[in-house]
Formats: sequence, structure tokens, C-alpha cells
Amino acid sequence: MTAKYHTCGHRIWFEIRCNGLNLAPIFIDDEDTSPTCGKEIDLCPNCGEVLLQPGDLIDGEPFNSLTKPQILVMLRRLKDEIQQAQGGLTEEQIFLLIDVCHVLGLHPSDTS
Repeated sequence: MTAKYHTCGHRIWFEIRCNGLNLAPIFIDDEDTSPTCGKEIDLCPNCGEVLLQPGDLIDGEPFNSLTKPQILVMLRRLKDEIQQAQGGLTEEQIFLLIDVCHVLGLHPSDTS
């Protein structure tokens, strides 16, 4: 098995098993604090995204190996979740999002 991370940062073990005639990816939750720790999973316990292929995971520590597109996806999800929960972003949240984008070398409009 190989320790990897989902793009949201959740640690997941991955291995290939034979399920009769084909090889199939198996995903196992590896976060100690997760209620599904040590169990086979089909969805990321953190964000609920379906785990289909080994390419859904990244090697190494998540924040050392995330690409700009992956970071943008995470920022967009976070922005959308805040907007859904609160009905919009506060001025302080907008400025914080802009600051995060600048630090990461992204343009704030990329998160739209």
C-alpha cells in the first residue's frame, strides 16, 4: 500500500487488488481522527468526493505537492461553501481570499 493524500488534504492509503479478472484500485481511510479510519472507502471522508482512480490522489504532504489548479479548486469550493452557508462573503472574507491568492501567486479572479 502507498500513503497518499486526496486533493482536499485527507490522508488515504491506496493499493491495487485483483477482483476476479481485473485489477481494481482500493482506497483505505488513513486519518486517525476519522470514523472510517482503516476501512475501505469509495468517497473521501473529508469532502465526500468519489474516489475512482489512483490519479485522484497526490503523493507526499498535500501542501508541498498541490498544483495551482488543485489549489484553485480548493479555494473555489471553500468560497462556494461559505457563500452557501452565509448567503455571501463578508468584506473581511473577500480581503482574506485576495490575500491568499496574492501569497500563492494567483489572481483573485481565478477563484470566481
